[in-house]
Amino acid sequence: MAYHQTTDCFEAAQGANYQNWWSRNAKKLKRWIDGLVARHRKRRQQRIDRQAFQHMRLLNDDILDDIGVTRSNVEWASQLPIDQSASQALRSTMKRARPRIRP
Repeated sequence: MAYHQTTDCFEAAQGANYQNWWSRNAKKLKRWIDGLVARHRKRRQQRIDRQAFQHMRLLNDDILDDIGVTRSNVEWASQLPIDQSASQALRSTMKRARPRIRP
């Protein structure tokens, strides 16, 4: 009879330990999942931004010149890794704004 009481207490203690483990690690697990979701959202936004930037590759040289960039700069920026902003890198290479008179 005493053996059964010890087993019952042992099982109850294991259940308490299981609950304590969840209470100790629930916040860590939530932070990990939140971080994973944030990284996924950031990467998705980077892909969307890069797709929008790829439109500049279709513009003709006159329009690119009006914007203040060259085709080679656009090609260079489009080849950057996705975690680097192509538009910010291109902005750093832009020519100074200058008045231009077209014939």
